[in-house]
Amino acid sequence: MPVYYNDGLDDPVQYDRQASFVGGQISNFRENLLNESQAESLKDLDTEKNGILKSRRGFHRFADLVGTSSSTDTQGLAYFDTDAKEQLIAFVDSNIYGVDSSGTVVTIDSSKLTVGLAQADNCQVADKLFYSSHVTNNRVGQVKWTGAAWEVIEVHDGPTNSKFLVNNGFRIFAVQPSDNQVYVSDILPSVSGGVDSLTITDGGATYTAGTLSATGGGGSSFAGTYTVDAGVIDSVTITNAGTGYTSLPTIVVSHAGDGNAVITPAFTTVFPAANAFKVGLGDPITGMATWVGFNVVVFCKNSSYVIDTNPVPATAAPTIPAASTFSIRTISTSSGCLSHGSIAQVGEDLYYLSRTGVRSIRRTMEENMIASDVGIISYPIQDVIDQINWAKADIATGIFWRGRYILSFPTGASLTNDTTIVYNTNTQSWMGVWRGDVTVAAGVESSYLNPTDYAVTQFSGGKPFLISLDKIGNPLQFRDFVEDINVVDTDYQDRIRTASGVDDVRIKAGGTGYSAGTLVPTGGGGSSFAGTYTVSGGVIDSVTITNTGSSYTSVPTITPSHAGNGDANLEAFLYMDTGWEATTRAFTFGEQMTSKDAEFAEFEFDRSDAVIDIGVLLDNESNDNLADELDTGSGELRLTFTLPSTLGSGAITRFRYSMTQYSEFRELQFNFKQSAQAGTDSKYLALRSIHAGGFLNSVGVES
Repeated sequence: MPVYYNDGLDDPVQYDRQASFVGGQISNFRENLLNESQAESLKDLDTEKNGILKSRRGFHRFADLVGTSSSTDTQGLAYFDTDAKEQLIAFVDSNIYGVDSSGTVVTIDSSKLTVGLAQADNCQVADKLFYSSHVTNNRVGQVKWTGAAWEVIEVHDGPTNSKFLVNNGFRIFAVQPSDNQVYVSDILPSVSGGVDSLTITDGGATYTAGTLSATGGGGSSFAGTYTVDAGVIDSVTITNAGTGYTSLPTIVVSHAGDGNAVITPAFTTVFPAANAFKVGLGDPITGMATWVGFNVVVFCKNSSYVIDTNPVPATAAPTIPAASTFSIRTISTSSGCLSHGSIAQVGEDLYYLSRTGVRSIRRTMEENMIASDVGIISYPIQDVIDQINWAKADIATGIFWRGRYILSFPTGASLTNDTTIVYNTNTQSWMGVWRGDVTVAAGVESSYLNPTDYAVTQFSGGKPFLISLDKIGNPLQFRDFVEDINVVDTDYQDRIRTASGVDDVRIKAGGTGYSAGTLVPTGGGGSSFAGTYTVSGGVIDSVTITNTGSSYTSVPTITPSHAGNGDANLEAFLYMDTGWEATTRAFTFGEQMTSKDAEFAEFEFDRSDAVIDIGVLLDNESNDNLADELDTGSGELRLTFTLPSTLGSGAITRFRYSMTQYSEFRELQFNFKQSAQAGTDSKYLALRSIHAGGFLNSVGVES
């Protein structure tokens, strides 16, 4: 209740706190209604069950796959895992690349994807990886390790220009957009590139036993034999199926006979005739996912279905196609999926991006029973969801990784996935937004983190890694696999460019008297770095890297080409800061209506080493910082605040500041940012809690 009158000589101090951050970001509600574990905004941060707010781990270049800094045609990522071969497979610029555990790149095959293909959907079945689509006839392609070399072959039948490949029961499920049907392969599909069978269409006459050869078809090395009975060919045998056949060759009989013999070759049937099914009433299919058991979930734009695909063995010419035995059940006729790439299995649930936000398939199934939109799990960050560029939402990509559903999508006018949101299934809360350092040009924001696909690797003898494929076609490794005892500050930074280039240049001091020019590097052991800078009123106000250079073993010194007054300070980094930032819930001290005067604030850090600035927001308006360049590990700071202040020490450090210099307010928030002056060894934030004290002011009845 408001305090209308207070005749006490000493007002009691009222307390409020941010007890933890386990509740994550709740930005779609008023900040003064959040509880003690929730925050208004989190950027490039993460938290565990203990509620400590931490800097997220960085993404580092895993391999120099393409070696370019400009956008290219990135198409997909997969992990190929068999007893004989383990390889990260990247589909980039119509080529297929393999990356081993050390980051060494090999070209598996070139120009093997449909020209202009936006996304190479793929799935592994046994020891083969299938993808869509192969360049020859736009059918499903097969990638196989023979034991000595990679082999890329096109499946000879089935859907064309297919999408959304998934594996269920050792079968391929693929959508053909032209008829909006789901095609189902036989169990354990395989193509060899050779002639798989022969049929005697006409045995002819006057033949003698001999050999078979093949012409045409694009392959080679086919061989066979035939026998005769009274001059009529009565049996054929393949002795060498040959390789490289992209179409059926003509089979040639060695003896002339009467010239009427016809031997018809055939490839193995992968997709049996008529083994396809359709769902919905014309709503276009937008994605598929294999689910628990033999269930496959088919998502349309505005509806979704679950299909029980109990694997009845299919045959090349079935009297009853296996797909006709499947049972189809409607999940929703009003909610679908916008992006196949966004679908991820989370335990026995599926999370995906719909037009209403991120949904859970299990919760969506309950909506018809309880008449509520419980299927939506992203409502706490609906303001972030509302920024999605819905016209390009089909490129969104997601994955479930170590208790987190990670989803990347385009926002605003962006045509690439420039924003990533993270849902922690352990804490049932959103960890906010991951974007990395954001730049603004002509009023448009852009991020250097642009995942186009994700994959998880599990190389023998090593830990599992989360890998993302960036928009320029290079794999990035998420550094969360580094144990806390071995972690270093660069594990909390991103390195997206070549492993030996300069990733970032920061303006530590803009100086005076400068003219626009170029950046000049010295030292560092590398070469070819280049960049430019601009000025405003003689002060350097922006820098742009035009060439990251290569072979840098240490950080070079960067100087402007113009002498100016010699007081500019530009610092290069081989790693890029993530630009993390946090804004707390609103502290109301238990009273929404009454104005307050702040007395103090105390911040508690747990083995943190970040150098930070602490901002203050009174009734949503920014005020002077409470602290600048605070070293959260050592307690060193610039005295830009009012004394007294208590410095902490040891593993847990506490910093207590007076806040009597601030004007009265109804609600108080704190903002945390990494200081622009932070060094290379000051990147790790670990914020445990915030406590504040203040006094409630009395108000007149008329107010």
